[in-house]
Amino acid sequence: MAGDVTAFGGSVVIEDQAEVSGDVTTFGGDLRLDHGVKIAGDATVFGGQIRRDAGASISGDVTSMGGRGWLVPIVLAPFVVLGLLVAFVIWLVQRMRRTSAPAMPA
Repeated sequence: MAGDVTAFGGSVVIEDQAEVSGDVTTFGGDLRLDHGVKIAGDATVFGGQIRRDAGASISGDVTSMGGRGWLVPIVLAPFVVLGLLVAFVIWLVQRMRRTSAPAMPA
């Protein structure tokens, strides 16, 4: 295959004697390389595992952040930040709407 191979939320399986001229990247899935597979670039797996036959070769760097536990904080973090921002805006609006009671002379 000419070019890069990328999968988000799925696994990449490269079968017997296949060649990839670019990088292979998967986010939230596994990478399986069968016998005789050749990757000319890098292999990166985030949130999964690399299963590589002894006869497979990768010319570039191999990077793996294994385990699916990384996916939850990365996916939820933007929603938490957005929720905190909305709560802050609501708090500011309510604070600005409050009327202060006039001071009573003694």
